[in-house]
Amino acid sequence: MTGNFFEDGWRVRPSMVGHASYDSLDLQGIVYPHWVVSYVTEGHVEFEAGGVTSYASAGQVMLHAPHLPFSERSARSGNHRWFVVDAVNAHGMELLRLYPVGEATTIVDGWRYARVFDQLMEAWGRREEPFRELEMSSLCQLLLYYLLQSWEQGGRKPRSLPPSKNDERFQLLITYLNARLDEKISREQLGELVHMNPNYLDRIFAEKFRLTPMQLLRELRLRKAMRLLEQTELPLSQIAAQCGMGDAAYISRQVVKSCGVTPGAYRERAKLANQNYYGSF
Repeated sequence: MTGNFFEDGWRVRPSMVGHASYDSLDLQGIVYPHWVVSYVTEGHVEFEAGGVTSYASAGQVMLHAPHLPFSERSARSGNHRWFVVDAVNAHGMELLRLYPVGEATTIVDGWRYARVFDQLMEAWGRREEPFRELEMSSLCQLLLYYLLQSWEQGGRKPRSLPPSKNDERFQLLITYLNARLDEKISREQLGELVHMNPNYLDRIFAEKFRLTPMQLLRELRLRKAMRLLEQTELPLSQIAAQCGMGDAAYISRQVVKSCGVTPGAYRERAKLANQNYYGSF
């Protein structure tokens, strides 16, 4: 599942960072409120969550989902670098639910991954240092990027544990919206798509994303329109048609409402932002 709705910015906050060495391992019923990302640098681990048993060896990342009890077992020595992280976009959608990375993922460049992890460990230990939170957030985001990159290059092996029924429906709905921004779409149509009463769908969707499906549709259309203003010379009438936003007058009102400037001024501002202000120096 892809789309700019997911890519507009992530809030990444670690709540725990650790480095574990052991002779053997037998952990049962461990639960965290956020995702646990555990990089195995030595050893072989059997782990279980939700009735699904998986295995991870050196060079792989184990993932444990929030609020789901998990166990880890190993009869021999091992070494892990691990952190607990909350990574969500502006609407509260979790990064690792949008991209269902498998329970065990082989990291493409393990040395690079371990080096960034060590930087994160150092930052975690510097409790009083200015800008520590910014540094840790940036390093966690980089580790998550390397994880997603490795998952992508490994063929996007899906998570064995299925998402909740509502998460599946929301993924279907958002994918549907992203693919049809130029079409006329109604609340009733979206309700039929996910087999829900439109009022009930509005309520549970807003609980998850803090806006209704139709509000999300309007936001997606406006974001696409603004990208087209930034990246093309298309007239407003064509942008409006591609984004399902009626006509040039309507799209102009929405851009002014959102940005405080006309579409023409927004386009000029975007051009300036892409220029090298040092010129030919």
